[in-house]
Amino acid sequence: MTGSGAGAAGSPVQPCGVPDPCAEPWSKVYQEVVKVDAMTDIRDRNRAISGSYARLYQSSPDLKWAGAAAFASKQVGCGMDTAHTYLDNYPGGIEAATRDLANSGSAIDPATLTMYDARQTLAAGNLAVYDELYPALRFYQQNNNSMSKDQILACMSHKPPPPLDLSITRGLKQIMDGNPNGGALTMLRHEQFDTLQNVAYDKSWLFRRSLDLSRLTGYPPITFVVSAACMSSDPAYVVNFKDFGGALYDPDKRWPFAQECANRFINLVDSPESSEIEIGAPASREAVNQALGEIAHGAPSP
Repeated sequence: MTGSGAGAAGSPVQPCGVPDPCAEPWSKVYQEVVKVDAMTDIRDRNRAISGSYARLYQSSPDLKWAGAAAFASKQVGCGMDTAHTYLDNYPGGIEAATRDLANSGSAIDPATLTMYDARQTLAAGNLAVYDELYPALRFYQQNNNSMSKDQILACMSHKPPPPLDLSITRGLKQIMDGNPNGGALTMLRHEQFDTLQNVAYDKSWLFRRSLDLSRLTGYPPITFVVSAACMSSDPAYVVNFKDFGGALYDPDKRWPFAQECANRFINLVDSPESSEIEIGAPASREAVNQALGEIAHGAPSP
């Protein structure tokens, strides 16, 4: 047995009859997660998810994935709002569109059907990423000061079902080994190539159609904006997919865009404080942290 209390196989070791030391900390995490999962308004749930990521990063700045995810999730909400604005023009609004789609989907005009599907698919992807990555990162944040690295990694294998993907554990290990940027990119690659690809991009042909329309028309623009707002006039805070080319639902084409989004956030928060920046510098860590605070405080309680 190692000095950390972990067995050779990586699982916590305790005498017979002694409770699993991972059980109570995981229970605490999931008391929070289930409240978010249960939110019925998908836009409010999106705001809660974005706020959860922002608070997670504020408490543990080594969790760079969470900081970038706060802005990515906020941007998902912006896309949901664009679709909602269109659906508001449907006779009776989104409630009527939802009812008519359930009763006679074939009678709904293609544009309404596409916008409704885009909103639902964005919400599904947002929740899937949250459910998979947030619990592990929250567990780490809550127990990093009371557990050793080996104990935390061992508890990852004791997570309530479904099992944690090894990429997330590998990313956490990188973070605990002093490589937070590498850990963020490891988690991001799994999020993009596996979770979102399966839940959103591969699942809905209508969603892919809406992305093709966006690519052809430029509306709505597919952007990552390091701001509490949906848009920014300062290019230092914006990554635009149109600068990369290809279809967003192609993971190999999307990956350079996703990497640049994460790296843009990392470079901003790793920049000097505003007082140390040269006059005329376009961005600062102070501004990014202020935006994270707005996202955190603007989130509804689940």
